[in-house]
Amino acid sequence: MYFFLVNLSFLDICSTSSVVPQLLVHLLVEQKTINIAGCAAQMYIIIIMGLMECCLQAAMAYDRYVAICHPLHYRTIMSGWACAQLAGASWTIDISVEVAQTTWIFSLPFCGSSRIHHFFCNIPQVVKMARMDTSKNKINVLSVSVLFIMGPFLLITLSGFPPHSEL
Repeated sequence: MYFFLVNLSFLDICSTSSVVPQLLVHLLVEQKTINIAGCAAQMYIIIIMGLMECCLQAAMAYDRYVAICHPLHYRTIMSGWACAQLAGASWTIDISVEVAQTTWIFSLPFCGSSRIHHFFCNIPQVVKMARMDTSKNKINVLSVSVLFIMGPFLLITLSGFPPHSEL
């Protein structure tokens, strides 16, 4: 469990570190915009950290499930290697999905200036700047969101049920 808590702490530090510096800049300067490259970097980091948090919480739910339902086998099932594999798989999947999604979003043709008038860069803001029909893009973003939010949610929910209910 502590291994996953360390990972979650790291995610929170990275998330905060990607937004707060831009917020501080916006408090100090008059022109409150962010360029496309900064927006892409911020979006990439924020979304990866969000996806990772969902996946790590599902791994933590599995860890608690094993600890409660199989206490005598906990050390063999949730070894250090198994925890590292769960975290590594989460990182690998999340990074690959987000690299593809961010690259795809920032390959859209944008109209107007290449500056966004916010300190926090989010997918809907960037997609609105595109000068083409973005309905397919919105469906892709929604499907990734549903997959990475509802998937771990269902795993967390299912981990709350014992394997054999005794009535």
